[in-house]
Amino acid sequence: MVFKLTRTVYHAWTKLTPRVLLADGMRRRSFDAGRKLSSNCCHLDCSSAKRIVGKYDTILLDCDGVIWGTDHVSRMDKVNEALHKLRQHGKQLLFVTNNSLHSTNTFFDKFVQYGFDINHDEIFCINSAAAFYLKSVLGVKKSVYVIGSEAMGTELQNLKIDHFGIGPEPDSTSRKIDDLLHMHFRDDVEAVLVGFDEYLCYNKLYKASSYLQDPDCHFIVTSDVEMGTKIGPNRYRPSVGAVVGAVSAAAHPRKYTVVGKPSSFLYKFIKLKFPELNLNKILTIGDSLKSDIKFAKNIGSDSALVLSGASDMQTLLNTPDVDKPNYYFQNLALFAEVL
Repeated sequence: MVFKLTRTVYHAWTKLTPRVLLADGMRRRSFDAGRKLSSNCCHLDCSSAKRIVGKYDTILLDCDGVIWGTDHVSRMDKVNEALHKLRQHGKQLLFVTNNSLHSTNTFFDKFVQYGFDINHDEIFCINSAAAFYLKSVLGVKKSVYVIGSEAMGTELQNLKIDHFGIGPEPDSTSRKIDDLLHMHFRDDVEAVLVGFDEYLCYNKLYKASSYLQDPDCHFIVTSDVEMGTKIGPNRYRPSVGAVVGAVSAAAHPRKYTVVGKPSSFLYKFIKLKFPELNLNKILTIGDSLKSDIKFAKNIGSDSALVLSGASDMQTLLNTPDVDKPNYYFQNLALFAEVL
């Protein structure tokens, strides 16, 4: 499958300027290279990056906002060169994504189309992890009701998990009780799985919350922290967190289990394929404080925040010290310049 690029002006709304508003006279000034935000959060620059990276054997890399833009399309300068140089310096690169719109295979196709040198087993897709969790951790043997993408269905099918619900809702929408009661329901549903779904509607909320009335029906979500992204003037695109929030509200008081970042389960999933990983030698790089950096803290690895995606300098400044990464820098192009 070939990943098709589409035209976008989205990148104009995601470019970041690493400046902050200072209290003394409300002056604006760029951050100095090497400046510390706290005792445990340092800025990586050309003089420090090579030394710091030398401490690690494995780098866990987020994709959206790190490898390419948060619009899933825009290319970032020198990323390919940066990854190549990291490999030349003996670093193991693993790509760990919460994006539930693609399967592992389509992510691999996208990497190849962008010209990246990558192996299929270096990609850890949340849809694959969710399918594994349902099959091997929960032992689901019957059906799964899915609010999510075609890619989720692909990964479920790969593990021979019976599922339904993907795509447009087949039943006509109605608020009449008689119509709702006569909608088709299956009696073999063991789990409800929720990811991003552009077809989310009232019927799907009704069906998911109805299946979850059974206390033995598992409630699994891919992620709940990515709420949405600004894509233009006065235009905000809801993301998976908004979908999960809607289903969770409809199914109240049921609690869900998160399998994606920041949950530590995703690291356990990675360890199944690479059991030799040593947390003391891992650096997690991502663009989201709530997802990537918290994930690193949950598993016990060091972390670095890039300012090329979901989090900007002001967000980092406003973050409590305990939630800050070990390092921060503008983007991956830094490694292309210093290695």
